[in-house]
Amino acid sequence: MKNSKEDLETIFLDVRKAYRLLFAYQSRVLDIIKFIGNELNFTYQGGHPKYSDLTPRSGKGTLENWAWDWLNIYCYGFNFKDKIISENETFRFSAILVSDTGFYDFETNPNHQNKKKLINYNEPNDSETKLILVYGKNGWVDDIKGFEKIYKKGARPIVEVFEYGILVAKSYPLSSFADADCALDQINDFVTYCIINGLTEIKPLEAPSSPDSNSK
Repeated sequence: MKNSKEDLETIFLDVRKAYRLLFAYQSRVLDIIKFIGNELNFTYQGGHPKYSDLTPRSGKGTLENWAWDWLNIYCYGFNFKDKIISENETFRFSAILVSDTGFYDFETNPNHQNKKKLINYNEPNDSETKLILVYGKNGWVDDIKGFEKIYKKGARPIVEVFEYGILVAKSYPLSSFADADCALDQINDFVTYCIINGLTEIKPLEAPSSPDSNSK
């Protein structure tokens, strides 16, 4: 069915509003990630999309790239620099943003693997926005078969034990990082979970700073 010019103008108005909302949302996410990294004393190194390909760089890409490739913070891993303690001890931390769990929540659909069809996604009201914290010693997400299982709605915390190390992942509603005190509570919850599961090198936090002090 074709849209009239009036219909398109209404749609495009929503698009303009959506882009500005996404800017505010992503600015807030970056503040939260920076806050978590600072509190855990990790230095940010760079990230990778977990749902689609990298956004084409200047002069790159084709018109065959999906729309998701230009929206890759939909599900994105923010990675921090390794802490190399010794030849036999390396620690790694990452925070994975899942802006919308809708696709992972709807895997009962027989066409679940087709990310291009929005019919394969749960309704927005039935989906969630999550942040998954991941901490590892001498082992990382590449060592876990089917890492996407921790993206799923209601996924339990994950502990993977390797021959020489361990990895812990736990997800939280992004809304639970609403302010500095709330964010600190979640970080300390994660730290406690790591310690309980054998990653005793990570330490509880003491005093919060502001997660949005650099917002513009």
